[in-house]
Amino acid sequence: MNFSKYNNVSAIQLYVIVLARFLMALLFTQFFFKENKALIYKQFKKHLSLMKTLKYLAEFPDVLISLYYDLINYNQEGLGSSIKKLKRYCCYDSRRERLNFEQEMILLIT
Repeated sequence: MNFSKYNNVSAIQLYVIVLARFLMALLFTQFFFKENKALIYKQFKKHLSLMKTLKYLAEFPDVLISLYYDLINYNQEGLGSSIKKLKRYCCYDSRRERLNFEQEMILLIT
C-alpha cells in the first residue's frame, strides 16, 4: 500500500503502529466494552454507544482504570460511580420517532 511514502516513518514502524491500533481496538471492544455494555443494559435497559464511549475515554483516559476497577468489583460493591458516568455520557438517547443504530441492528437480526 506504500503508506510509508506519506509518513516520516519506515514501513515496518508504520506496520507496527497500525497493528498495535487494531489490537488495541480489538481488545477494547471484546473485553472492556462488551462487559460494560451488558452491565449497563442489565441495570438500566439502555444501549451503550461505542463511538460515544471511545470519545469519552479519549477525553478522559484516567477513567479507564476506575471503570476497570468498578467492573471487577461489581458484585461486591454494587454499581460504581464511573459506570454510572459511562451510562450518563455514553448511552444512546431515548427517541420515539427515530431508531438509533443499535435498535436498527436488532430489528434487522430479528
